[in-house]
Amino acid sequence: MIDYGNAKLNEIFDLTWPNIIRKPMTIKYWDVMNKLEESFSNINSISFMLEELNEAMDNNRMDVAHDIVHALNAFLPVYTDNWDRKFKEAWDEVVVNDFDSANGVV
Repeated sequence: MIDYGNAKLNEIFDLTWPNIIRKPMTIKYWDVMNKLEESFSNINSISFMLEELNEAMDNNRMDVAHDIVHALNAFLPVYTDNWDRKFKEAWDEVVVNDFDSANGVV
């Protein structure tokens, strides 16, 4: 917990919407946002496979290109489902919970 001394919270942070998100990030928020970032970073796998696909196409290696296209078609729905789930978790934890808290919703 950060010690703010005798200052009132609203003197330190602008608690009007959307500035309320400037408050210090809690461990819970960090966790969901980190999971969202980890999920998004899986796009590196797609980028790698696209580079390999370009190389295979440039060198007329159609069997390899065919395999990569199948891999991308299989991976993309898994990636997007994972990212959608992590985004919803982060949204619910950070935005919805903060909005509810700020508006007295229990």
